[in-house]
Amino acid sequence: LNYVRADDATGSSWGGAVVPDSAGVVGAQASVAVVDGRPAIAYLNVTDSELKYVRAANADGTAWGIPISLDNSGDVGFYPSLTVVDGRPAVAYQDQGIDILKYVRAEDAGGVAWSDPLIADGSDSAGRSASIAVVAGRPAIAHYDPTGNNLRYTFADR
Repeated sequence: LNYVRADDATGSSWGGAVVPDSAGVVGAQASVAVVDGRPAIAYLNVTDSELKYVRAANADGTAWGIPISLDNSGDVGFYPSLTVVDGRPAVAYQDQGIDILKYVRAEDAGGVAWSDPLIADGSDSAGRSASIAVVAGRPAIAHYDPTGNNLRYTFADR
């Protein structure tokens, strides 16, 4: 897993890459967001088929914290999408073992402690290419359903 940040706002110059995680084959399908003032990354750990999260120790991302596992319940962590929901990091992703869309949110602003993952869409083949955003104050997820060849939209009830 590599992290690189532009040296300027136009993206015409880039700094050197920093490695937040190198334990196995990690960093696939990475999603980055600013979480409590620091860059953070949700990604697939291919070696262990798990969803992982890591947040920088500083605002420019030159030093990183220890990666944590958000879900290691099987073939999980595919197509992660990271955003901030109500001041806390949240990730939408596919549990490829049972082909469903899952959602997990931190219990704190920095993402140190996390709640248990929830099923956001239990339809067959849900969750591919997930993209999460906050709509009207609630998490909303667009994702692809290859079985029906449809774009699906799932949102939280509250």
